[in-house]
Amino acid sequence: VTKKAEAKPVQLTEREKKINTMCDWAAKIAKSGKYKYKKWKNGKANTHKCPICHPGSGNGWNCIGFAFAVWHHGGGLRTNCNCGVVTNGQSEKLLTLPMADALKLARRLIGTDKIKIIRNGGKAIPLSMLQKGDILLMFKGRKYYHTAFYMGGGRYADSSKTHKPNIKAGMSLSAKRKSHTKVAIRYTG
Repeated sequence: VTKKAEAKPVQLTEREKKINTMCDWAAKIAKSGKYKYKKWKNGKANTHKCPICHPGSGNGWNCIGFAFAVWHHGGGLRTNCNCGVVTNGQSEKLLTLPMADALKLARRLIGTDKIKIIRNGGKAIPLSMLQKGDILLMFKGRKYYHTAFYMGGGRYADSSKTHKPNIKAGMSLSAKRKSHTKVAIRYTG
């Protein structure tokens, strides 16, 4: 009589635990409806403020603010909450600079050395190259237009034009955005 082999529970790394926490937080914020867009005060967007850091400030999410808030607030990473990666042509630099220079720039803007840049020679990054927890930068040609947080399994969370966070059912259902992801930023732990 043989005993059935018992499956050992999968031990997650600290990085994997943190990324799961990020995904849970992104889903919670996307479903809550609490942090909706309101008009910026005085007509000016302050890229540092987010509805978590400044409750009641009247500031809503933008796509980059939401994605990096997932890292900063959701995962408790020591990063800048709304780091300006995509402002003033910075995202285009992440796409076109030599890899070492792009990484140096991203590390300075995001505020941590624990990242790496994923690119595919200027072409769209296939889903197989992405990992749960990546921040996706999307381009039309070489011009940046959107950022999202990759939830794994073909899903991503973002803050859309309505400035309300949401979770997309699947990147396969959003081929346009999937095909435009040309830079991913990965937390390496």
